[in-house]
Amino acid sequence: MSESNKLSGLTDQQLTDAYVELSRQQGEALLKEDTRKYNRPFDRVDAIGREHRKRGDDVRKTQLAPLHKLSSGESRIDWGTAQRRYNAAMDLMAVAPDLAKATLEGPAKGPLQDYVVRAGMSLLNLERGRWKPR
Repeated sequence: MSESNKLSGLTDQQLTDAYVELSRQQGEALLKEDTRKYNRPFDRVDAIGREHRKRGDDVRKTQLAPLHKLSSGESRIDWGTAQRRYNAAMDLMAVAPDLAKATLEGPAKGPLQDYVVRAGMSLLNLERGRWKPR
């Protein structure tokens, strides 16, 4: 069974839960500077983003918009949280650009250098028209 077929069988919440967990894994790998472990879930995160898009803008907003917020007890310096927020912002840019930009502005001025660069470059590329959200 293909990845797309597996994902299409998940509920919206199951899809989002997998997205959050994979984002957390990416953040932890980035903290440890383990590029291989960071890249391993990348394709799955991207596939989940595509599945969210297939399900429509309302599902995408409903499922991803809450991920930009810090939950009770979460820290701005938690790498898994930062990656989840970054991934959600990137996947929300086409349907909730103001929220996505505001979410990226936090890490762009934050304490985690990798996210300062990633978020800052994403905002710059958007501003200059080098990146078109989908």
